[in-house]
Amino acid sequence: MRRYRGDFVVLTATLLIVGVPCTVAAGDEARAEPSAAQEVKQDIKDGARHAGREVKETARDAGHGIKEAAKDTKSGVKSGWHQFKEGAADVGRSVKGFFRDLFRG
Repeated sequence: MRRYRGDFVVLTATLLIVGVPCTVAAGDEARAEPSAAQEVKQDIKDGARHAGREVKETARDAGHGIKEAAKDTKSGVKSGWHQFKEGAADVGRSVKGFFRDLFRG
């Protein structure tokens, strides 16, 4: 029984001696991974920020284009309405003149 006890002590001591550097190395790797995770996190933040800027610029350009189109349409609508109004007035004058000449006759 003593023989096994002595082997157990040697085995335990060996594992402790060999195991300590392994845990230190594992601790270093564990510390290295969060920095890689932090780098990935920062890359994601930068990518999202860049995408947000692109969306903002595109929306600004689209809004400017819509505003210009609205101005052109507004002037076109005013012009079209003005032409319709003048045409209706001309028709009214023409019909009035027709009946005036008809009954004067």
